[in-house]
Amino acid sequence: MTKVLEHKHIIIRAEVSEPITRRNKAIKFLNRIIKAIGMKAMYGPTASYCKMHGNRGVTAFAIIETSHIAMHIWDEPKPALLQMDVYSCGEFDHTDICKKLMNDFNIHKMINNATGDIQNVETHEKHLELMKLGYVHYEHDSQKSQK
Repeated sequence: MTKVLEHKHIIIRAEVSEPITRRNKAIKFLNRIIKAIGMKAMYGPTASYCKMHGNRGVTAFAIIETSHIAMHIWDEPKPALLQMDVYSCGEFDHTDICKKLMNDFNIHKMINNATGDIQNVETHEKHLELMKLGYVHYEHDSQKSQK
């Protein structure tokens, strides 16, 4: 019998105080994410910086052996907005991604995707506590006000 692959998908939205604004740093960051979740890059990572007013920021992506990772960082708003999309039919622990984000960015808020409850994130310990309660999706205030 053929083993059915497990499909995992995590979308993270975060307010960040220290956004990546350079292509080479975005590429290095994605390489560290790929390594942290035990994946293998097939193409990339690659990145580009958009200079268009209102959409200014870095976009980076990588094709991994089991699917893809994409990241967008809009650096005009204060705090900046980061969105990351990781999809894989390989096993990975979403907390490894969240820990990497906490270590590399100053994240302000988290939202529980199931309940809509928003919590401030003051410490790494608070972040880990919220993740255990289902807070893996982040929200940007301006996006919430547009709903």
